[in-house]
Amino acid sequence: MMKKTGAAARVAVMLVALAAIAASAFGGALAAFADTGGNAGGAAVYAAAGNEGWYALISSGALLFAMIAVKLIFFNRHRLKIKAGLKAADDMDPLLVGKLIDNKAHDTDLAALIFYWANGGYIKLDMSGKKPVVTKLKNLPAMSPEYELKLFYGIFRRRNHFVFEGESLFSVAGGVKKSTDERARGSFYSASIGVSVLFALLFGLTLGLYPMLYAMFGEKGSYSELTGFVFLIPALIAYGLSETLLYNRFKFGRRGKALYGAAIFLLCAGGTAVYAVVIPDYILALAPRIFIGFIGMFGSSASSCLIERTENYNGKLGEILSLRAFILSATEPDMRDYMRSDPDIFIKIYPYAYVLNLGERWAENFTNTKLKAPEWCERAGETLQGAGELVGAMDNAMTKIAASFVARPAHEKPEQD
Repeated sequence: MMKKTGAAARVAVMLVALAAIAASAFGGALAAFADTGGNAGGAAVYAAAGNEGWYALISSGALLFAMIAVKLIFFNRHRLKIKAGLKAADDMDPLLVGKLIDNKAHDTDLAALIFYWANGGYIKLDMSGKKPVVTKLKNLPAMSPEYELKLFYGIFRRRNHFVFEGESLFSVAGGVKKSTDERARGSFYSASIGVSVLFALLFGLTLGLYPMLYAMFGEKGSYSELTGFVFLIPALIAYGLSETLLYNRFKFGRRGKALYGAAIFLLCAGGTAVYAVVIPDYILALAPRIFIGFIGMFGSSASSCLIERTENYNGKLGEILSLRAFILSATEPDMRDYMRSDPDIFIKIYPYAYVLNLGERWAENFTNTKLKAPEWCERAGETLQGAGELVGAMDNAMTKIAASFVARPAHEKPEQD
């Protein structure tokens, strides 16, 4: 009975959405072809001298409602299940975690793999000199992900040790990122992305469509019919910023989210203000064009909410966010308890904390805890007072390793044995 009721509700909302889309089209047509009523000034009846100018606003509102309905009906199926835990650290490597958390493989994510391999006993890392040096101890398992194998044998393609010298791994990094993208392909439903872009375009186009129709069938004056379409550009920029925030919201801190949120708001508000100034009164009255401008800008930005995760990605992201919740909720007393059963808990989790932008937060849990440098490190056997010194050396090494993946080399230097 409940399933039938839910299905009926979805059908009802879908019909309302279709009606809203039809109303949007009808409102635009009515705004264009409504009778001028013989008033002087022609199009003035649509705007300042009459009520027909509000049809454009009504149709814009209908389009906004249609987008919300589509979101609720088709792209609102998966909920994240987050419970503080370490499962992701057992199921995924740091590079995949870094890719899935924000839909992009960064150079720092590749660098975190070096420490992941060291923890697994595949390499040894010397951080004592100016440049990190890695030495291969054994090969990766043949069943390792393709992107891991590409990076591992890209580093050790001719010898069993490698000195990171900034630019020498650019081409290798490009292939690794491509393989990582292929491994993570299908994270979002392609239909949801397509519909999201479509609504962003529709909202942006309304900013030019309504003034054009009024100019075509009313008093044109000196207004160019294509002027309003210029505002499609800031509308799509707002969409791009909103999409970036969507992909990075689990990795950005409060400051990052606030900056992107402020940029989106200022762009929408500023675009609306300029729209209200540029579109003349004899085309659209001030009040409706302010609302039309805001709905067009805001609706285009908000269209990114239609992008939906696949069920598989949703499960993996839930594990990653559970690991993130564990890092954020952990305390120093908790870590002392964990270290009784797993003395290497700090170094095991650190590469994951690093790609989640929580490296410092994770290290805070070991400030007053004596740590031994890991066996694979040049400092092996040395007991450190807290994690500060070890984290400093690791962060410095991470930065130099990541620099090896960044810039295209002017020329390849021959390797010397």
